[in-house]
Amino acid sequence: MAEPLTSLGGLRFAAVSGQRLYFEERDGPGRLVVTVVEEDVIRVQVQPHGRAFVTRTWAVVGTAGDAPPEGRDREDLSVFACPPVSFSEAPGHVDVTTARVALRITLDPPALSWSLPSGEHLMADHPELAYRYALTDRDGRAPERGVRHTLTRDLAEMYLGLGEVSGELDRHHRRYRLSPKDALGYDAQYSDPLYKHLPVYTTLTPDGHAIGLLYDVNSAAVFDFGSEVDNYVGKYRYAEFAARELDYYVMVGPGLATVVRLIQDLTGYAPVPPDWALGYLGSTMAYTDAEDPTAALAGFVDKLAEHDIPCTAFHLSSGYSMGDDGNRYVFRWNRRRVPEPLRMVEPLKAAGIRTLANIKPALLTTHPDYEALAAAGAFVREAHSDRPYTNRFWGGLGSYVDFTNPVGYTWWKQQVIEHILENGVDATWNDNNEFQIADDDARTSAGPAGDLRPVLTLLMNMASRDAQREHAARVGNAADHRFQLTRSGSLGVQRYA
Repeated sequence: MAEPLTSLGGLRFAAVSGQRLYFEERDGPGRLVVTVVEEDVIRVQVQPHGRAFVTRTWAVVGTAGDAPPEGRDREDLSVFACPPVSFSEAPGHVDVTTARVALRITLDPPALSWSLPSGEHLMADHPELAYRYALTDRDGRAPERGVRHTLTRDLAEMYLGLGEVSGELDRHHRRYRLSPKDALGYDAQYSDPLYKHLPVYTTLTPDGHAIGLLYDVNSAAVFDFGSEVDNYVGKYRYAEFAARELDYYVMVGPGLATVVRLIQDLTGYAPVPPDWALGYLGSTMAYTDAEDPTAALAGFVDKLAEHDIPCTAFHLSSGYSMGDDGNRYVFRWNRRRVPEPLRMVEPLKAAGIRTLANIKPALLTTHPDYEALAAAGAFVREAHSDRPYTNRFWGGLGSYVDFTNPVGYTWWKQQVIEHILENGVDATWNDNNEFQIADDDARTSAGPAGDLRPVLTLLMNMASRDAQREHAARVGNAADHRFQLTRSGSLGVQRYA
């Protein structure tokens, strides 16, 4: 993250338009926008440089229930109820009230404070450190990545959330990074970061109230719940992103169950899985890595019968795509070891066991399809050229499919249908999809990779889901498209995997 950080300057109340209240920096380009989207949900945008850099969202879908591959316009409020805005001005602050929440916006220095309409305090920005950001890059030419939101901290509060991270359920006193990694062999108590990017958490107050914070920001992040202390400014917590702006939603319970529902209302609901997804799902690399995977899987089925072990599905690891050189080539069956994929999965099908095939979102430079995809511009590209961005991936150099590019998205869907589903496999296992792109300025069709890595993960799952849905409609099987697996994930991934 960028250091040092500059504080957002004093604000003036500039305008109100519909559900939006606009505040502008008195002596700078920055602005703050507060939008009442529901009686119990308020959106806050902090734009230190006076504009939005990421104009589309793939996470927040509201009543639409989903977003298209190109994302949804962040300023489209049609997916929210948008109740009338009630506000009042007074020297030094503006108050916004709904039936469920009272918000005070202090202007100088900028800070927000949240309460119930009855006056019970819920949450507050730090009065001195609320919004800080990096001003320019080293050459003074462009906004640097780095923006921090700092709130006060009560020792009696609990902080729940961030999804799959290490340590105790209560995140208080810990610092976490959200920068997904292939964290093989991690320690469940201490390792950080892990696989997911889920920048959402709930505060439980000493009075038993719950208030949620959901950051619709896809840049690498640090959440500090009191690991850092400073004697001069009191107790605080912060969320810092390698981004140029903040876009977050505050959800008022008053209880935890209500906040959980509101998170799902914002980001979408998971489909009901088929019954077979709720049983024992076998998994090992040994069988598809074997010299004869067909015989190995048949032997597995025999062992299940011998020991009377029920099994409803089995994960086919990437060994089916392992070439004779030992490298893995996504979607390409090793026809020497697996001459007939349909025959390989037949013993499993006969035993009523569904299959999920491992697929990975990067192609090694030696992959048979690499050159054609590179020529079509289907990979994430280098920052300053149209060459594919390459880095280390499973035994060699590889490039990630750019799922924000319709060419990459469509190619992926076709491969899932042709090489996975039409070869008798029931569903997909989207693996190694943390998109560990080291250069924030590497380019996707939707913008810099530093702003969008988790979006690539989300769209990989969307493309695989779309492939399963199209294939299921074609063959008349309505159930299998409702389930797939993913290793990484971001806000909204529950809609697909």
